[in-house]
Amino acid sequence: NGTLEGSLTVRWSDGLALEGALRARGFAPAAISPDWEGVLNGELSGSLRRRADGPVRGEVEARLRQSSLHGQSLSGEVAAAFGEGDLQVRRLLLRGKGFVVTAAGRLGERLAFAAEAGDLGRVIPGAAGQLGADGGVRRQAGRLAGALSGQGTRLAVAGLRVGGVQVSARLGDGKEPPVHVAAFFRDAAYGGLHIDS
Repeated sequence: NGTLEGSLTVRWSDGLALEGALRARGFAPAAISPDWEGVLNGELSGSLRRRADGPVRGEVEARLRQSSLHGQSLSGEVAAAFGEGDLQVRRLLLRGKGFVVTAAGRLGERLAFAAEAGDLGRVIPGAAGQLGADGGVRRQAGRLAGALSGQGTRLAVAGLRVGGVQVSARLGDGKEPPVHVAAFFRDAAYGGLHIDS
């Protein structure tokens, strides 16, 4: 089942401070939960601090080296920090056969993200086609707002076939309608039903 090693340090001087690390080499997550089939290789480290009467702050860094989950190869990395009600993602990258996901930014300003699946069949068994999406989200005055746009070509999944699709969505910040979604389909078919918009 490989190895999973870790350490945790706790300090109580001038508040609370936690620092921890995990390292996996050929570790089979099914040893913890049978539903998680695969092999993990990577490192994870993080810290959590709270000074007396101060806000909680934390950081996390992780690197997923050549690993697999449910038969799919995976690798990636993340570095993020949080504190005073904000989240900063310095970098996030998750890559597998046929897809890549990235994100970076500060939630209080704009946290941008993007995803691309060049071969949907490598991500969803039995599916086909290409998908791409990007957007951003922010939080101001306790409200979430953001936008997303995506497109797909030659999609096929569970009997549904779509020659092309474009989708846009927007979550307002209180000055606009709360949610707006628009979608346009080309050469869409399900069974004997054909749809275009």
